[in-house]
Amino acid sequence: MQISGDLDALQSALSDSGEVGDKVIGAGKCSALVKLLPDHSELFVSHDTWEEYQSMLRIYKLYDLRFSTAGNIAEVVPGHRVSFSSYPGMLLSGDDFYQLSSKLVTTETTFGNSNPALWKYVTPETVFEGIRNVAANRLATSGEEWCRYFSNYNSGTYVGHTVLNCKKRT
Repeated sequence: MQISGDLDALQSALSDSGEVGDKVIGAGKCSALVKLLPDHSELFVSHDTWEEYQSMLRIYKLYDLRFSTAGNIAEVVPGHRVSFSSYPGMLLSGDDFYQLSSKLVTTETTFGNSNPALWKYVTPETVFEGIRNVAANRLATSGEEWCRYFSNYNSGTYVGHTVLNCKKRT
């Protein structure tokens, strides 16, 4: 369940033909909108998910996990508090909209891979999106940092995460 977002891409990556299928199961279920006011005073973020009625059992989760960085148990990671919509049994959002104690908001809308030649980069040495997302959400304090953490060991599956730094600029 925790890698469900990556499964669509893996279906194509591991198929005999290596081609992107016409209809990938689960493709296209969300969209995001970001609006920065002209004077940069406010940033608005919205996310929309659509699914079949049977998938509408929803839970809004709040995790407050005071993990520390290696070697420094006194320093709690910046994104120790995470709130997001999700489904029963899932540790991740599945909708890909997170509000973090680091003052970051991360959201995603999936851009599927339409280039079969890229599947050769999906290897056992890579890490699925959900795990990279959790690590970046917990550790980053800026959009640039988030992207750096998220890109480590990129699997090339479930492409499209975007990060927004919602700290008020002075």
